Amino acid sequence: MDDAGKFRWQRLAATAVAGVVAGAGLIASSTPVQAAGRCNESRATARALAAAGDFWEHREQMEILHLAVRVSPSAGCAWGLISDLMPYAMSADVWVDRSRDGGVSWVKSAVRSVSTQGSTYTSAYSTQGYKAVRACGIYTRQTLASENNLVTGVSGLPETSDIYCTSWVTP
Repeated sequence: MDDAGKFRWQRLAATAVAGVVAGAGLIASSTPVQAAGRCNESRATARALAAAGDFWEHREQMEILHLAVRVSPSAGCAWGLISDLMPYAMSADVWVDRSRDGGVSWVKSAVRSVSTQGSTYTSAYSTQGYKAVRACGIYTRQTLASENNLVTGVSGLPETSDIYCTSWVTP
């Protein structure tokens, strides 16, 4: 057998052994989230989980925007999403609250901001040891002046909304 033939047989044997080992569950497969790290308080983890579709979402309409908390039970993560800001929203902030006692007290995550007509999401935060999570947000808007149903400019100073939160959900 020539060298090329020996190489082919070695490669075939290595492939067969790898298949048997993987089939026996001796090697864990790597997903994008595993490669990025689980709930390491990074937006990359939230992005990887969202791209993989590895989450469920609780979404609520909050006046001039949508606010959602996304939860990945398999990764033990949760992150907040704010989207669909109306044109007169100047900016908005979103964060995640996590509670060990069902919402009596909570820990607030870092705040993520977005400007006019955009959307953004927070980093993914661990749900390990927490009984409930929610997404919260606040926005600043400009009141528009109109005449005969046509916008003619702005009216008054920008206004900041109350804080809005989704319902608490169990991760």
